[in-house]
Amino acid sequence: MRLTKLIFYLSLSFSSLASYGQLQHGEVLENFRLTNAVNGSTFNLEEEYNHQLLVLIFFAHDCPYNKIYTERIIKLAKNYDTRDVFVVAINPNSPALNAEASPAKMKKYAESFPLPFPYLEDPQKIVSTKLHITKTPSVYVFKNISNKYVMQYRAAIDDAPEKEKSVKESYLAKAIDALLANKSFKYRYTEEVGCQIK
Repeated sequence: MRLTKLIFYLSLSFSSLASYGQLQHGEVLENFRLTNAVNGSTFNLEEEYNHQLLVLIFFAHDCPYNKIYTERIIKLAKNYDTRDVFVVAINPNSPALNAEASPAKMKKYAESFPLPFPYLEDPQKIVSTKLHITKTPSVYVFKNISNKYVMQYRAAIDDAPEKEKSVKESYLAKAIDALLANKSFKYRYTEEVGCQIK
């Protein structure tokens, strides 16, 4: 009887995860269209199936952790740009709940560096809900397999969210290097540290 109850509760737990649409390793990322806050254009994922890897970073510039990581993300995007790695940032916050998520504020932040990658609005949480994002920054890496982006990695960027000089493990960079070389790697998932999305 106890075993039956355990199986029942486990099935409920897995059903709950599935209902949130949490993408698992090896699953395909569905197409999405979002507005680029920097230039107002529509970003269509289907038009970007020409990269070896896609790195999706859920990013909200007003969050202290995201601010700390901004320079690191820029460096990573520039370092891998010539290696066919496409970085895209998505703000999963709603302007109705967080004024900093407005297109104007996003554009101002993006242009102040400038960010060398698209910074997309997701006020309806279209993509973040599908991927079960709860915090920023959160990172997914997808590999292009037969013109489909297949999930390979969801984890933190590194092990030092508060100070770059303290980084000992660059999880994301290691994963990208391994995927580009078609090698296995250790970190498939690590707990994200950051701000709750609104």
